[in-house]
Amino acid sequence: MEQVASLPRRLFAELLGTALLVAAVVGSGIMAQRLSPDDTGLALLENAVATGGALFVLIATLGPISGAHFNPVVTAVDAWFGGIDRRDVLPYTVTQIVGACLGTMLDRYLEAVVAHDPAKAPLVVGFRQTENALNVAQGNGVWK
Repeated sequence: MEQVASLPRRLFAELLGTALLVAAVVGSGIMAQRLSPDDTGLALLENAVATGGALFVLIATLGPISGAHFNPVVTAVDAWFGGIDRRDVLPYTVTQIVGACLGTMLDRYLEAVVAHDPAKAPLVVGFRQTENALNVAQGNGVWK
């Protein structure tokens, strides 16, 4: 008989997987637009391939732990068909929403760091990305 991971472990896997999937989808969309600004079809293909690759890795890695739902609708359908306990739907859903928000914040943070533009830096966990943090990211150190 297959051993089921504890609820906190499953929720962490869903949080991590959802965050990384959203970051991959948003990030690949931004990069596809930058790589192929005049070719919408190619940009969509680039985004789809990157998203598919990320999804494959996340499902292969986290699927055995949590089922790799990464989406409240998938969780609800899985509960409907008896794949997970219906009592777990609410914790999974809340965790997936939080993970999606964290994934978007991660992507915006990385976009600002890569662009080296402090004006684009988002509000991340209550702290504004500062010039000192950008200097560290650029390898210049905090103290000039």
